[in-house]
Amino acid sequence: MSDETKRIIDLKTLKDFGKKYVIDKVKAKSFLSKGQGAINIIVSITAIGAFAKLISEGYTFLTTKRREHSETKARRNMVGNDVANGLAWSHYCGYLQYVLPDLEKNIGKTEWFQKLSKEKQNRLPKKLYELIPRKCYVDIEGDDDNIHKVESITINVNRAGNKREIKVPIFSIKDGETVYYCLCECPAVLKTINNMNDIQTAGICKLPTSKTPTWQPFTVDTKLVQLMRFYYAMTSLLCLKDTTKDKARLVLFNESEEKLSKVLLQAIKEDIDKMGKDTTKNTVVEFLKKSMQMIFPCTTKATTVTEKNTKIPRPSLMEKKLLSAEENKDVVYEFDAFVAQCSLDNSNDKLQMQAVEEISQELRKKNLQILSEKDCLGQDWLETLKFAATKCRWVVFLDEKQVSPTPEKGWFDKISKGIWSENKTLMPFTIAAALKSILESRKVQTVAVVNKSDELHINDDLRWVTCIPYSDITTDIVHTLFKVLSGSDVELDSSADLYLRPGEAAVGLAWGYAVNYLNKVLPEVKRKRAEIMKERGINNFEKKLFIFVPESCKIEANLKEVSKLTDTAPTKGSQRSYQLTAYQIT
Repeated sequence: MSDETKRIIDLKTLKDFGKKYVIDKVKAKSFLSKGQGAINIIVSITAIGAFAKLISEGYTFLTTKRREHSETKARRNMVGNDVANGLAWSHYCGYLQYVLPDLEKNIGKTEWFQKLSKEKQNRLPKKLYELIPRKCYVDIEGDDDNIHKVESITINVNRAGNKREIKVPIFSIKDGETVYYCLCECPAVLKTINNMNDIQTAGICKLPTSKTPTWQPFTVDTKLVQLMRFYYAMTSLLCLKDTTKDKARLVLFNESEEKLSKVLLQAIKEDIDKMGKDTTKNTVVEFLKKSMQMIFPCTTKATTVTEKNTKIPRPSLMEKKLLSAEENKDVVYEFDAFVAQCSLDNSNDKLQMQAVEEISQELRKKNLQILSEKDCLGQDWLETLKFAATKCRWVVFLDEKQVSPTPEKGWFDKISKGIWSENKTLMPFTIAAALKSILESRKVQTVAVVNKSDELHINDDLRWVTCIPYSDITTDIVHTLFKVLSGSDVELDSSADLYLRPGEAAVGLAWGYAVNYLNKVLPEVKRKRAEIMKERGINNFEKKLFIFVPESCKIEANLKEVSKLTDTAPTKGSQRSYQLTAYQIT
């Protein structure tokens, strides 16, 4: 039996002890009639009951306060727990929202593209391939002799008063005698995850067992989970606007397992197939194949039946794309997923189990192997969860809801009313810490179905990769869950399908700004300052770079009141060059 469960049982026993010895008014009167001695007995017994009750209440209060204090202190020290969401926001807002809207138009403007034959133009998908390698960086040309840079698109943007020149490279990739083309890059923000390894203060905070929290540095496992979070967050962000949707594709890959050119060629061909412009395929064969499917539709149905009869759990996207064969060989799963509630409180069991059963049944209809709670071994909730983690690839956690369904409406219908739990922590730290070792050793990934809240905290020990918001329609949740659990590349219908947690974005934004901007700009500040002082004959020039953080998050209007001294020229030859602006204050 787990320590957490024992603590709850001990607490309940102590409360029962207090209730047992409290004498009601009727019994008290009968005792009083027997004289002073009986009164002393009543006072003693009542005192024992009151004392036990006070101990019980005090124990509950102290336990709660101690846990709240530990959680608050730990959360305050979590410098890098959820850096991935912030990095995704930084990359989208600072780069993709400028590059993607006019990507196709900018490709068509280049002289290089205009000189290509129509056939070759059709071998260039009009989208940006965002590489997400396991090691968080890749030298596209240097790592693969089959890839060569042929052109680049230049885009000038003005962001927060700073002018930037962005260059998006175009590469050629040989496939035998045929040449394909693509725009691709590795997001610079991913370097942040690598750089955090070199900084001692960056990491995940363990559950404090003493006054001083201990730190768990970034590990290979931490990197993988952060990469998957970045992938899901970016997938959702790309659906925010029509101007960016379907104009970029995220490509997960393990550079030690596959050549980059092979991974890119597969993605390019798939996208060309969707556009119906692949002139290298035998169109006659394709036409006959489609015609046979129309004439004999039973062929397609037979395939579907075969797929439905399979009992082999599907590999996750992380296993297929990022883990090596060596890492995967020792872990065998009997089921795809286990759906679980997050509360030890029995008061909501009926409500929670209704939700668990609904989701489990719908996932089974989609041919996923779902483990039932009744088939799990364990004397309590935590032991059941640990058992499930040894059998399943995924664990789906349902956030606790303080609401009872009406007879005419189901569990999901009531959620649409907006009645949410006041608890902002998905699961107590002690429970999450107890699951940590089994989740890591079995490489179990978790998905949380949660209420949208800026303050929601999900402990990193749960090895969670993404969150899904609650919906009043059961099929909406299951539809998105299936995309995540099935192990295929995730294509979302809307940015609302996954839950982007803005409350955690600040950490990633700060790390991304420090690593990807300040790290490059600050070494230039001293040299640029010296050049300006020499050219302008200025003696009084502040050595520091001042960073404004206005409440509105917009700086252009405020800077209009300050006289501009000069702009520095962007560094030549850099793929992403930055301009510094000097101001004169009188």
